[in-house]
Amino acid sequence: MLVCCFGFVGCDKEEVENINYTAERPIIDFVSDREYKDNETTGKTETILLFKDRQNSSIYEQATDFNKFEDLSEYYSNNMKGENFYLMRCGYPMYGFLLTSEHYFDFYKERDGEELLLAEHYAIYDEELGTKDYGDKATGIHITVSFVFFIKPIKKIESEFKFEFGKYTMANGIINKYINIFLDEKCFATCYFSNHVNIPQEWYENYLKTNLIYGDDL
Repeated sequence: MLVCCFGFVGCDKEEVENINYTAERPIIDFVSDREYKDNETTGKTETILLFKDRQNSSIYEQATDFNKFEDLSEYYSNNMKGENFYLMRCGYPMYGFLLTSEHYFDFYKERDGEELLLAEHYAIYDEELGTKDYGDKATGIHITVSFVFFIKPIKKIESEFKFEFGKYTMANGIINKYINIFLDEKCFATCYFSNHVNIPQEWYENYLKTNLIYGDDL
């Protein structure tokens, strides 16, 4: 299963939040991978970024290359109206130990089909919630929580989002936490998160309700 530390965000081995975990498993479950291909024209080796579906082994290949939500939303508005995707807006300034290029907001296309997948990865800092001492004091970089979203298309209906929180423990003791997100009883997104401070369940739910926006409404 996916580890949402992703190299630049350290996962805690101890629980620091008060959350009601009821989910049995992450419903949308992908693992990152990559392939290398020689470009005969340039003579260089190209890296192809992939996500593999844990449930059916389908492979999704990167179709866009954005590291800002604003670029994603503009692309969707100009090129993808009618695809029925919710986009996850950050809602806060993005932070991370590495450059903002480590964040991504990209569509992936099924290699042997037509299905699209939206993958978003970013970290934010909330001044009220704060952070631990992971921040780089010299640069002012701090992290409250990091996210990885996998989102599939779903038609918009007049219904409230429902959330199902879950967690599982890796062999090395690291705890992976996630949220299955439902609309009309159908799970269309799974959010993996790594928090560095005590964050109540209500904060996550309000954050998701506020910042999940329907792309076709842009």
